[in-house]
Amino acid sequence: MVVDFLDALNKKLGTDFGLRIYAIPQLLENAQAKEVDGILNLHPEYADKLGLLKTRSYWPGYPAVFARRGVSFKSPDDFSGKRVAIIDKVYFTEKLIKQYGQQATIVKVKAALEGLRSVEKGDADFFLGLSYYSYFIAKSQLLGIVPAYVFLDSPDMFGIAIRPDWPQLVSILNKGIALF
Repeated sequence: MVVDFLDALNKKLGTDFGLRIYAIPQLLENAQAKEVDGILNLHPEYADKLGLLKTRSYWPGYPAVFARRGVSFKSPDDFSGKRVAIIDKVYFTEKLIKQYGQQATIVKVKAALEGLRSVEKGDADFFLGLSYYSYFIAKSQLLGIVPAYVFLDSPDMFGIAIRPDWPQLVSILNKGIALF
């Protein structure tokens, strides 16, 4: 979906911004070292924490808990005593785990598909990610995994984070985002 967003943004602005895929920890390291110019989809609080500039928010993300089919998850209290996979260095999941999962064992993974597979293999009881990670369930035939709970009342909004020495780019991107 972010690929489609970037394509649409490039068309609206008449630009040709490229996209490279990195594991989250590597992406954050590259951004801080100014080896990448921006991060297409980052929580604005995390952009602030990393010293990056941010555009206006444009992308809602609904946190979701994924579990094996038939495993009950009724509320965040169900994290207690369980193994919860989260993608390493993803701000919103770390924030939710601090709030709700202090009695859980955290299993850090590098990507959403790895988190879903950790639940499928039994290495984790739950995977905390975003609702749109459901895409990987069908694509990768993880048919024993389901979104067990979605935090519908608390979506996080994401925007683009830009290296701090390029404030002009933030203004340009905000104009493009406003066209949607």
